[in-house]
Amino acid sequence: LSFLSGENSFAYSSPAKPNIIADSYAGAFAGRGNMSVDPGVKFTSYAYVEAKGGNAGGVIGYGKVSGSGAELINYGNVTGGMNTGGVIGYITDHGLKSLTFVNSGNVKGDGFVGGTIGACEGFIDDSVLKNDGNVEGTGDCVGGLIGQCSGFDLAEGSHVSSDNGSLKISGKSKVGGVCGSLYYISSNSSEIDYCPVYANIISSGGMAGGLVGYAHVTAAYYDANLFREHHPVRVSITTNGGDNTGGVLGYLANASIKGIDISGFGENLQASITTNGNIAGGIIGRVVNRQNSSATRIRDCHSFATISSTASSEVSGFGGIVGWYECEVQVVELSVGKCSFQGSLAGPNMTAAAGIVGFCKAVNVSSSYNAGRVDAVMSVGGIVGRLDRFGHISDCFNMGEVPSASGREWLAGIIGQKEDNNSDKVNITNCYNVGQTGWGIIGGEKNSKYSISHCYYLNSASNGDMKNSGSQSKNADELRRKSTFSGW
Repeated sequence: LSFLSGENSFAYSSPAKPNIIADSYAGAFAGRGNMSVDPGVKFTSYAYVEAKGGNAGGVIGYGKVSGSGAELINYGNVTGGMNTGGVIGYITDHGLKSLTFVNSGNVKGDGFVGGTIGACEGFIDDSVLKNDGNVEGTGDCVGGLIGQCSGFDLAEGSHVSSDNGSLKISGKSKVGGVCGSLYYISSNSSEIDYCPVYANIISSGGMAGGLVGYAHVTAAYYDANLFREHHPVRVSITTNGGDNTGGVLGYLANASIKGIDISGFGENLQASITTNGNIAGGIIGRVVNRQNSSATRIRDCHSFATISSTASSEVSGFGGIVGWYECEVQVVELSVGKCSFQGSLAGPNMTAAAGIVGFCKAVNVSSSYNAGRVDAVMSVGGIVGRLDRFGHISDCFNMGEVPSASGREWLAGIIGQKEDNNSDKVNITNCYNVGQTGWGIIGGEKNSKYSISHCYYLNSASNGDMKNSGSQSKNADELRRKSTFSGW
């Protein structure tokens, strides 16, 4: 166990070549060991550290940091294999509390690579993490601050780059602006606090997100509130291979949980997404409901994302809020309320696309609207693109364009396609469409089960609606008298 007090510095600097080299376990203070710090301690490294075998950090390669109120700073480049971080490669024990980690060197490694921490066994609590260096991984779990951890509550002052810069974060899969891979386990109602992010995020294998690439949340049958105070996030995300890309989360899985709440994203989040794979969402790419779990609830989220597909063959699952929702065991509705999409989705082979949810097993959308352009070829809707099982859509409207052209099918203002291969029904109430599209409210299939009431579409904006659907055509003057219609 090593002790630090006062100010300490490792001053030897060589930006051109490594000056601390080991096969494995390399750091300016310790390659492998534990550090106990007193409040006020400041350790600064200018070294170029390399450990191609893994566990490389600007300050510590592998070990534990105990104590609080200390600051560990790295200016040098760090190169390693697995577990490479700008400050610490791998943190053992149960994580950090009330510490400050700062990195401005470039970090390169294999998997579990982070701007400040490569991998952490536990929760990072009330700590300041800052990174202004590029982060590059050839493997999985790469993050602007953390490659992988079990949760983070970042204190004020944390950041990934700054408002006048945009660093590069690249990896294979599970790549995120803050954290690549998050295994979040909580025993009560908990929240995660992130920080400002300005980054270009590149993934060659999918699961890429503006904040987190991959998140698996287990909360022992409690609620989990994933994000609280919101910060500026300006990200460009490019997925060159693989699926699941999101402005906030690329892939979200939940298990043994009462519910997950995500809310409050708006103009603070600006995401530009380009992908050649399946599944992308302005807030979340893919949501998977696993065993013994209740609903994922998304509230008061407003997406301004630009989502572009460059795929040369058919791809599915694109949404202004959520791209894809599925259930592995019991079928539980995805719940979306008071959300909107005001960006754009487009791709020459894009299917199952919508302003709110692209594809879903079961869904409940209320008081939400689409004002964005959804330019796709099949199963396209202003609110829901393709619904497999059952759902409820209420008090929603579409004013965005869902372009119709020869060869395209199942395009509509509210739901593009309700599949007819099951007896489950969708209920659509108090909804309207004024956006240019194919059908007015629902695109079908002809034998699908649905109930439509108090739903209206502008007669000049579409080609009508499915025969006997229950919706009604109105001219502009009639729609302006919306107060006469129930629910508006």
